Amino acid sequence: MPIPGILGTGSVAGACPAGKQAISATSSYASAPANLLASLFSQVTRTSPTAFSASGYNLLGTAQTLTLDVVCATVPS
Repeated sequence: MPIPGILGTGSVAGACPAGKQAISATSSYASAPANLLASLFSQVTRTSPTAFSASGYNLLGTAQTLTLDVVCATVPS
C-alpha cells in the first residue's frame, strides 16, 4: 500500500486462508532508505483470529510502500 508523502496515512490488511490461524504479523517500509526510517511509523493490530492489519504514517516528502506479512499455521482444535 503506497503511503503518500508529507503526513500521509494509509492501511493494509492480510488474512490467512481457510483452516489456518494467524500466528503473528510484521509491517515494514521495504524500499525506504535506512537513514530515513525515523520518519516512518507503522502499527500492527490483530483484527480476528485469522487476520491482521497495519496502519502507517509517513513524514517523508515522497510516497513509501507499507507492507504486511502475516504468518499462518494450522492449529489443532
